[in-house]
Amino acid sequence: MLKALTTLFVLASSVAFAERAPELPPRAVAASIGEEMVVNGIAMRATHFQTPAAVPDVLGFYRERWSSADPADRPTEQGLGSWRVIGRQTSTSHETVQIRALPGGGSEGYFASSDTRSRPRTPASSPLRLPLGAQTVSVVESVDGSRHATQILARSPYGLAMTERWLRASARLQGFESEHGSDEPTPANGSRALFFKRGGEELIAVVQPAGQRSVVVIHHVGAP
Repeated sequence: MLKALTTLFVLASSVAFAERAPELPPRAVAASIGEEMVVNGIAMRATHFQTPAAVPDVLGFYRERWSSADPADRPTEQGLGSWRVIGRQTSTSHETVQIRALPGGGSEGYFASSDTRSRPRTPASSPLRLPLGAQTVSVVESVDGSRHATQILARSPYGLAMTERWLRASARLQGFESEHGSDEPTPANGSRALFFKRGGEELIAVVQPAGQRSVVVIHHVGAP
């Protein structure tokens, strides 16, 4: 679950609902995600994929496919932690690919697309009160059977320790009980994972250092 939490976050984009296969790199193995997904209020579809190609090769694949003579139509790129994100806007959809390297070689990613003509919904609010001054980057909601999941990515203006204390206090105020957690940073990226329960609900908050600040990913699962 933690792996899904630290990956699904950054899909702050979407994909067209036409029943066409997503444009994936050569030799990619793909699987769709969930029955329904909403990102920042926009209904979307997303596909997870793995490929033996390295991250630079995957980015090159999309740069070539999405190239345009018009600078306004060229894909945009950004980095967020260990992820690279490339996206483009068309006349009817917004498409984004999020990609990162796998420890054993190759890479994994998410292809997301939404119909920009669809009417947006009001995004779900965070189940935890975020630190003062925190900026919500994306809200991802998905429904799979009888379970409703909400994933919130935010940037905290505070470091890891202070942000962690804030989230623990917020969880207690909201009636969540601490299930277990990691008090030591993980070797990979120095993040901390906090686990909470409230009745039949589950909540995981991951705090990752980002210089003097931190990035927060909250994953909440409950009934629709």
